[in-house]
Amino acid sequence: MANYLTMGRLCAAGQDYYNPVRPQGFILYVSLPFRMGWAPEAIITMNLLLVALSIWLAGLAWNTLVPALKSRPWHFPPFKYAFIAAAHLAFMWGPARSALSDVPAACAALISIWLFVIACGRNNAWLLAASGLFLGLSVILRVFYYYPAYALALAAVLACVTLRRLSPSALMGFLLLLAFPVLTQFAFIYQRIHTWSLEDPQYVDDMRAKEMSAIYGPFATTSDPGYGVDVVGNDKIHWYTCGDCMRFPGGWRGALDNGDYLGILKLALKRNGFYFGSWVPQVAIADSGQRVFSRWLELANWLAVLSSVALLFRVRKRWFLGAVLLLVAAVWALAIGIAPESRYIVLVLVFAWTLAPLVWITGTDSPGNTDGGGGAKHA
Repeated sequence: MANYLTMGRLCAAGQDYYNPVRPQGFILYVSLPFRMGWAPEAIITMNLLLVALSIWLAGLAWNTLVPALKSRPWHFPPFKYAFIAAAHLAFMWGPARSALSDVPAACAALISIWLFVIACGRNNAWLLAASGLFLGLSVILRVFYYYPAYALALAAVLACVTLRRLSPSALMGFLLLLAFPVLTQFAFIYQRIHTWSLEDPQYVDDMRAKEMSAIYGPFATTSDPGYGVDVVGNDKIHWYTCGDCMRFPGGWRGALDNGDYLGILKLALKRNGFYFGSWVPQVAIADSGQRVFSRWLELANWLAVLSSVALLFRVRKRWFLGAVLLLVAAVWALAIGIAPESRYIVLVLVFAWTLAPLVWITGTDSPGNTDGGGGAKHA
């Protein structure tokens, strides 16, 4: 973490702050306290402000998905926001109190999701453009969100071309503001190594090879199975492995080459069980015993996820809920595909727990009307 703060300090001072794997958006973010003359701990406040913005927009997204909520008694909104805040803080409070990119990047992606829902519900092209901007910012805060961003972009294109729910001008605003931050990161890396990439690919490969060698031995490959990891004391790594998942060496690639699809499924379920069945108070824990494993926690998280998916069949304006579900599913799939840490799945769990209650209070909405009143196509 101190390294990130050092890069932020260098950036604020106008000095060279290049890092081959840290996107410039995150370095600019951590440089803000130094630019403004604040203490470095101000990053915590900045993180929590982003969390608060996501909470507020999620509450507005509730009203967009279930318009009948606007007529609820006066005491319903405080209850609504209390639940949404609890859903965010349960998974973000720990990592928000550190100079890491996980919370600001996840919040930027969540803000994009809520803005997309609100924009489509209100037929507001400006809000849709803001959604694209925040999605692009999530990528340059953490490259992990690059491929999931494609999922929402593809959904928006299909909504315009196939479903005719978005106007071409609204779609272009969304795509252009999404692309701008991402292209600046591509240009930043190209200026340094003359390679069109979001990060230095050679450095990433070398770093992964060193990590795998330290964990599994000198002959390990970067695709060897491992379904859980804790950063302990900021410098030690504790792995939960799955050596019996696959019948062939080489992890995912070896299983694909040999048609071991059962092994792939076993590893995916093991990794997902680690995500859903455990909880930690912060990203870097002092001892591996701080990670809490519980079958009840896993069942609760599955219930939340399935409830948020079931909401798709309970609301009228289902098309734009389906669009953001594609992004969430892409994050989920990507998290399963890499060596898991809780930070990767935080968006999925926050999204699921935020929307889960809606499936139980949408009885008056008829799922038969799927066009959202027809006005969404003018957004």
